[in-house]
Amino acid sequence: MKDLNPVMDRNAKKWFLMALTLSMLLGYRSTVLAAGIDIPAAVLTQGGYALGLEWGRVSRDIKFSDTEIKQRSHPYLAKLSYGLLNRLDLYGIAGAADSRNDLGFKGDSRPAFGGGIKLLLLKYNDTLVGLTGQAIRFTSSDSNVANIAGLDMKTSWYEYDMALGISRLISTQVGDGVVYAGVLLSKLNGKLESDFGNNPSQSANFKESHPIGFFLGGDLLGGDTGSGDRVRLGVEGRFITETSVLVKLSFAFSGTELAKY
Repeated sequence: MKDLNPVMDRNAKKWFLMALTLSMLLGYRSTVLAAGIDIPAAVLTQGGYALGLEWGRVSRDIKFSDTEIKQRSHPYLAKLSYGLLNRLDLYGIAGAADSRNDLGFKGDSRPAFGGGIKLLLLKYNDTLVGLTGQAIRFTSSDSNVANIAGLDMKTSWYEYDMALGISRLISTQVGDGVVYAGVLLSKLNGKLESDFGNNPSQSANFKESHPIGFFLGGDLLGGDTGSGDRVRLGVEGRFITETSVLVKLSFAFSGTELAKY
């Protein structure tokens, strides 16, 4: 009688590796990325343009079916804004982010891109109300995950944000500033895929755990540089949808009004 133990051992190993891959899919804390909301009503004058830089620390819960896990990342982003109308801005987003988790996954910085709009809805003295909508896409991959030779993973992250916020001009001992806060709707659509040798590919979809949250921040406004240029340096936080802290720097070019204050 032919010895079936080697065949059974190979099958057992195959199913073990497939189960391990699937479990890592569900436990894998893929890359999380968030672009700052910024001051929703800080629109430019028509034809004006501005360049912004952002760096942040982000932690967000996502769901694979009924399994909730946490994501962490450090995004580095740039925003180029254009005043399409006096109350409406368009902007593009480009940058990169890395990925870290508690299971040994280490994703290098990968490109990210997106865009959005800002709309000034209402002005009352030094108080403004505005609306921001944006979308951002990010894809990351990792090879030999958790030091398992041949185990490769790839994640695709699509985030869509809509924010309504109020901001107010204030005076401080170091100059003028703006404080702002608002409510946020943030939706995710993501997919995690894995390949392990000749085994069938595995995949799992994920979405946000908490779609509604709030944000708040504050900026210090720099004075004119001689030709109408304005600079602002600020900090922003996002909560409930995620926990993030963002440092940002923005420069509005010559002839451009930073915000309608």
